[in-house]
Amino acid sequence: MANIQLADNLRRLRKQYNYTQAQIGKKLHITHQAYSNYETGVREPNLQLLAELSRIYHTSVDSLITQYCNARIHHQLK
Repeated sequence: MANIQLADNLRRLRKQYNYTQAQIGKKLHITHQAYSNYETGVREPNLQLLAELSRIYHTSVDSLITQYCNARIHHQLK
């Protein structure tokens, strides 16, 4: 079963950080299509990818999965 909260958070945070799916895919070493599957709830990222996503978006894995997340942008990531 897809985690709708996770999918919504991934889509919302990516847009708030002004990233494309291709840019996030590159950071994660996956295709933009694979990342798109996470945003649509078709698939769920494994624990390693969740940890990396939490680092990119400055939030906890728990928050990504269970809570509404807003971006906390302090600086633009390279």
